[in-house]
Amino acid sequence: NPQVEVQEGGEIKLALTSRKKELKKVILKIGEENFKLIPSRRKSADNRPVWVLEAPKTPLTVVKKRLKYSIEVTDVDGLQPELEIAGLIQIRADKPPRVQASLVSRYVLPQAAPMIDLIARDDYDIGKVQVHVEVSRQQQQPEKVDSITVPAKLDVDAARNRFKASPACNLKKYNLKKDDIVRLIVEVTDGRGEELEGESSRSEALSLRVTDRSGLLNAITELDKNSVRQLDAIIEKELGIGDSN
Repeated sequence: NPQVEVQEGGEIKLALTSRKKELKKVILKIGEENFKLIPSRRKSADNRPVWVLEAPKTPLTVVKKRLKYSIEVTDVDGLQPELEIAGLIQIRADKPPRVQASLVSRYVLPQAAPMIDLIARDDYDIGKVQVHVEVSRQQQQPEKVDSITVPAKLDVDAARNRFKASPACNLKKYNLKKDDIVRLIVEVTDGRGEELEGESSRSEALSLRVTDRSGLLNAITELDKNSVRQLDAIIEKELGIGDSN
């Protein structure tokens, strides 16, 4: 197909074979540059040699922009195809990753390790997931204190373009005190090959208020009350209670 579409930073592997005569010379032309193809050890279905690029690096190794190309083919008799083999390589749009993060409770003890439920998605590949930690002590301005990389082994989705995990964020090392505020921000960077820097997206900041045991119990009690109210509302809706029709 003369028209090819590839992700920015992606690689195109060129392979060519002849169905009729043996080939003598194959040249790939991109702009003013020429790249020689040579017969490889691979064979086609009808046992003909497969020609591949001789140079280990060409503009097709890491495609960074739209490219026009042509391929000049000469057989053993010195003949060339009547129609030129030429086409266009387009860059496929790659949007920044999407990320969602949530916490069970907004209140924590100073030495807690709250778990963050996070889900990240990308068009092609998730490269790196980090949790940035900011602390606001005694109503001061927030200060970034740490960045934690979430290990790939925690991913339960096992797909290159999705990442799902519940990493624990150990707060003990930050020497927190009651009424300090901790902000957790999940940053996801997509993968765009070795030579291109990935694009990043950040979740909304998840705020945690540091409290003592009494404050935590009150927060849990309030959370339970809200859960009961939500459950009652669902039951009433299912049973049609309060519906005048």
